[in-house]
Amino acid sequence: MLLHRLKAVTSAPRLQILSELKVHRRASLQELARVIRLSQKTTFYHLSRLLSRDIIQRIRKGKDVHYCLSRKREQPLQTILALL
Repeated sequence: MLLHRLKAVTSAPRLQILSELKVHRRASLQELARVIRLSQKTTFYHLSRLLSRDIIQRIRKGKDVHYCLSRKREQPLQTILALL
């Protein structure tokens, strides 16, 4: 399981997403797509990979959807995030 999580953070766009969420705590799909300069479709693909590995989580409030770092991070992931 840890290996799958580590593999999920090996792409540059996913590292950018994690870095953005670390700084701003939460962000919408549109905000993340704008920051990492990818389409919303491509950004959503990367968010889905991070969600499926419990690295980030989705927060819904009415129609609004935001993403934030998951609280279920293991030590190696915490170390990677600390380096961002």
